[in-house]
Amino acid sequence: EGQAKSRRDKPSKVQLRLLGAILASDLDPKHEYLIKDKWYVDFAFVDHKLIVQVDGCYWHGHSCKFSQLTDAQIKQQSRDRSCDKYIVACGWRVLRIWECEINKSIQSCVDCIKIELTRNLV
Repeated sequence: EGQAKSRRDKPSKVQLRLLGAILASDLDPKHEYLIKDKWYVDFAFVDHKLIVQVDGCYWHGHSCKFSQLTDAQIKQQSRDRSCDKYIVACGWRVLRIWECEINKSIQSCVDCIKIELTRNLV
């Protein structure tokens, strides 16, 4: 499977904000969870096979800030697609939440997670 993508030394501020809101909603994800020794993910709801990734708008090149992506952002988006493809192949679902969505309405983000957790597994 190869070497796991390295985990963060500490969670980002936006990850911590979302984690606080998730925990306040009586949900209990695993943070910095390793999928089959290959990818660390931001949050995993193991019993539901749901991964939640928090994407910073700058680093992941969201259209809220960028009409044209840098080479680094293009490379990051390619890594994101590879990660998602691998996670789905391992039988998980992936929900990506943009930093700007968290900043706009953190409760809406938690509500989206709750909806995904209630969906039937395929």
